[in-house]
Amino acid sequence: MKKLLPYALLWLVFLTSCSPVIFKKTQPRDTEALRSIPAQFIGTYVSEEELKDTITIDAHAFTSNGIPPIAGNMTDGKTVIKTLADNYILNTSTGKYWETFIVRATPNGLTVASISFEEEKQTKLSKLVSITKVKQIKDKDHAKITYLINPTKEEFEKIMASGFFNQVMKFRKIK
Repeated sequence: MKKLLPYALLWLVFLTSCSPVIFKKTQPRDTEALRSIPAQFIGTYVSEEELKDTITIDAHAFTSNGIPPIAGNMTDGKTVIKTLADNYILNTSTGKYWETFIVRATPNGLTVASISFEEEKQTKLSKLVSITKVKQIKDKDHAKITYLINPTKEEFEKIMASGFFNQVMKFRKIK
């Protein structure tokens, strides 16, 4: 169940389109990772979106009943949670790089925010370049472009403050 949060969130991001930005290192850099999932997130949640997927979270793992079903475990090194101010920063390994999400507790559940360039792509990309170095990575067919960044902690704070994490998914706690 503890494995559920990171992978379920990652799965939801894939459903709404993969984040165009990946990170070289877990975020925020130079911040210690949590050893377990905070108590306020432990429980079972249902998506408030059309798909009524559930996520079950325990102290070290999470699971999702989504399609495909996903699970994550903080003990395997592929899921890392850090904090920054009142935010929980969820990092999930893509193999070589990391996808990063902001998770926040709400009175009735939790929200998960990811980076989206669906609107104003060039404006957002220009703004990102003004904050940190950006490397463009194309897949082998050149059909998909991903942007690799490796911001300092201060640059990551600027990215958060600039509204890049704007694709929000909401989950209501049911247990």
